[in-house]
Amino acid sequence: MGTIGALTAGLACTATLFCAGPALAQDEARTLILHVDNYARIPSDVLAQAEREAARVYEAAGVRVAWIHGDDEADRDAGGRHVRVLLLGTEMTHRKVGKDSIGPDVLGTAARGTGRAYVFTQRIIEKALLNGRDSAELMGRVMAHEIGHLLLHEGSHSAEGIMRANLSLRTRGLNTFTKPQADEILMVLNR
Repeated sequence: MGTIGALTAGLACTATLFCAGPALAQDEARTLILHVDNYARIPSDVLAQAEREAARVYEAAGVRVAWIHGDDEADRDAGGRHVRVLLLGTEMTHRKVGKDSIGPDVLGTAARGTGRAYVFTQRIIEKALLNGRDSAELMGRVMAHEIGHLLLHEGSHSAEGIMRANLSLRTRGLNTFTKPQADEILMVLNR
């Protein structure tokens, strides 16, 4: 390649990086990095299905989700909002609900101060079995709901969508955030 060809290629590369910069920053700002601690030892295929369900809820709101499992170092330094999701087994759930006085029908909880979403996996599995529902799908919806509490304002339950106080087990379609909730999440992630 001649000098002019190399110069043209260099300018094109610089222009591409310059123009892509804000777009990359925007994508990074709308990325949610979810660190998963699978204390319940949910099988990887079931966990992957639950994660796909939770990701669909966020993707419908315009948010990209990246999952990090346990000590996996991939994406640990990636830009975006980092949140921890703890999948608790029976014993850990008993300790958590006892310590925090959580009712027997609650499937998860969120701690805004620590940025942690707690998911009570055995309760979810039992609820799914009792209602003829897929446990991975329900687990994904509970994850999406509890993570939503970490991103939305206090008292963020709604009359419809994924943030209902009691997730509807009759709804077969994708539960999503309401438009105002999706807008709030995007605003929070763009800070």
